[in-house]
Amino acid sequence: MPKNAEKPSSACSESQLSGAAIPENYQWIAEAAYYKALARGFAPNRDQQDWLEAKKDYEALLLTQRKNGLVSLRQD
Repeated sequence: MPKNAEKPSSACSESQLSGAAIPENYQWIAEAAYYKALARGFAPNRDQQDWLEAKKDYEALLLTQRKNGLVSLRQD
């Protein structure tokens, strides 16, 4: 993706294609991965690494929030 590319719009999201809602964590991870790619100038062949790092960041954020009592685990 070129350096001057804009963030993809949600007009044609995966949820519309599959008919299912995108979970909040997926949206958070996708946006974080986008900003990681933006920060490094969209260098090729790093998309999977960006995704994995963003997922790790999300899990660390949740862990911190749980430790601080801001989020509780669901008992389904």
